[in-house]
Amino acid sequence: MKVRLVIAGGILILILAILIGQIIYWLPGRTVLRHQAAFERAIETYHGEKLRKLIADDYQDSRDYSADDVVEVALDMRSQFLALALKEAGAAELDIESGVASYQVELEVGGSVLGAGGSMIKQRINGLKGPFVFQWEKQSLWPGSWQVIAIENESIPADVWNYEPGSLRRMMGERP
Repeated sequence: MKVRLVIAGGILILILAILIGQIIYWLPGRTVLRHQAAFERAIETYHGEKLRKLIADDYQDSRDYSADDVVEVALDMRSQFLALALKEAGAAELDIESGVASYQVELEVGGSVLGAGGSMIKQRINGLKGPFVFQWEKQSLWPGSWQVIAIENESIPADVWNYEPGSLRRMMGERP
């Protein structure tokens, strides 16, 4: 009888530990930070499909880019590097309210450039004075449904230095 009680108590403690672990794992702040890291990693690894899954279908920023445009921009940028490393510089700030999160961070571009395009990207991004602001929104009841709805940086000119999504890869003869 005592053995069964000890086993039942152990199982109950194990279930409670798993439940508490899952609650902590799926806290909104932790989830957004995991998604942000996955977003940056998808850019570094040239993985457009993973990146697209992290961007909401109704993505809209001040440059009127769509979700597919953001993927094109990321793939364009990545195509100019043999190896790309995005580094969060300085202190980042995360604010969450009513299913919307704002993650402000200064990004630094590093890695091995392939030519003038990579050098230009590195110089312009690393020369920005303000942070990138990633707006995340929870898309459903599922705690892991956070997606990017906008990315802004006030230091980037409205014309984005006369850049159009996909243009760098088109100039190189690649098909975006």
